[in-house]
Amino acid sequence: MKNKIKTIIFSAAIVRILLSVTIAIALWAYVITVVSPNSEETFYNIPVNLRGENILNDRGLMVTSIGTTKVSMKVSGNRTDLNKLTNENITLVLDLSTIDQPGKQTLNYAHAFPGNVGDDAVTVLERSPGQIAVTIERKVTKVVPITLNYTGRLDEQYIADKENVTITSESDMPLESDSIRISGPESVLNQIDHAVIDVDLTGRNETLRERFEYTLCDKDGVPVDAELVTADVDEVYIVLFIQQVKEIPLRVEVVSGGGATQETSQIVYGHSTIKIAASESVLAGISELLLGTVNLGDYNVDTELTFPIQLPEGVTNITGINEVKVAVKFPKLVTKNFIVKNIEAVNVPSGYTADILTEEIEVTVRGSKELIEKMTDADLSVFVDFTDAQTGTFTARANISMAEAFLEVGAIGTYNVSVTMRQG
Repeated sequence: MKNKIKTIIFSAAIVRILLSVTIAIALWAYVITVVSPNSEETFYNIPVNLRGENILNDRGLMVTSIGTTKVSMKVSGNRTDLNKLTNENITLVLDLSTIDQPGKQTLNYAHAFPGNVGDDAVTVLERSPGQIAVTIERKVTKVVPITLNYTGRLDEQYIADKENVTITSESDMPLESDSIRISGPESVLNQIDHAVIDVDLTGRNETLRERFEYTLCDKDGVPVDAELVTADVDEVYIVLFIQQVKEIPLRVEVVSGGGATQETSQIVYGHSTIKIAASESVLAGISELLLGTVNLGDYNVDTELTFPIQLPEGVTNITGINEVKVAVKFPKLVTKNFIVKNIEAVNVPSGYTADILTEEIEVTVRGSKELIEKMTDADLSVFVDFTDAQTGTFTARANISMAEAFLEVGAIGTYNVSVTMRQG
């Protein structure tokens, strides 16, 4: 029995010893892993925040390069505090507001820990790098023209009106002088000569209305690294009219007169056709262009007339001819003058008397040589129509008529006679 009691007492002692050892180890582990006052930790890739850039820009300066934007930091302190830190809640600030001249500068940067870590709880042992180098340049503004670089080809029946391209901004406001305003480092802007937009015409058959991005290039057309350059617009809206081309004949309307018809006359055009451009729907309604009217009775000799080319709205004259000369010739006809004394008054109102004061007029007629040679003065007559005449002495229009055998002959020009109309 005594031995059994001794065994129990010994076992209890062993349990107490083991428990004490376990507690001691746990306390040691807690102190080492949680409370340890001499712990060290290194944090990598802590981002650097820039401050004072707006002040720098107000001075006409800007950062063009920075030595690094990530820093490593080795710190020491209680493990409890170190466990609260990450590379995301450690704040690094590089203050640019003290810079007032361009050039390369090496600056110190400040650090700050999160609010749940006391200012004296953590000691910075090492920062890499200890300082940060920056390059500062003057910030300038420049206006550069936009150049359109056309690639590809339209089909032969289409044409692009490259001389009247409309270039607008993102807000659809026309760009002044087709240019953009850019800002950035002076060294970069000194290289930039113009902005290039590539416009591919391949397969296009209707007016182009699209937004395009541009590339900033030097005077030789080589793209410039413009990463630090800003502009008043990021892309532009271009309207380029693309129209279908059609060749149409030119024509004058010929009115017979003076013994001449279109068949017995000759109409010679200086240009018989022109090429025009318009939308497909507009061109579908245009088969020819009427220049004007030629009244053959107005001309007694070969004549050259000039007609302006007038096109409907929305139609472009791509031939470049603004007027057309039309020759009117009478190679098959001859003229002859006759003295006509047979002047008759017709349609005299009842109760009125009409007197023809002109006794004879000279009339020029035109027709085929065969008919003209057969005509005599007696084959022509003159009559004056008094239907709407008023009383008094005045000049009236004389109408020329031919004998039935000479109806194909016509009088050239207009004729007037003096007459008197009285009541009674």
